[in-house]
Amino acid sequence: MSVEQEIVDTIARGLHKTAQPLTVLQGMLELALLNAGTVDEYKQTIEQALEELQRVVDCFEHLRTLTQLHQPASQIKW
Repeated sequence: MSVEQEIVDTIARGLHKTAQPLTVLQGMLELALLNAGTVDEYKQTIEQALEELQRVVDCFEHLRTLTQLHQPASQIKW
């Protein structure tokens, strides 16, 4: 397997890993909107949502580092 293919595979796995916390985040927020709750329950939901969001941010930071290590800056498209 070429280095380029390994990079592509790693990026694909990283993007796949972001799907789970995004799905969890979406579900948590949708449920919070549907169900009446206390201030403490909403606060707990927001705290959990922030943890899931951090998982997504961590995945993207890892992917960004990976692409910057293996490609010239001029080739990275954002």
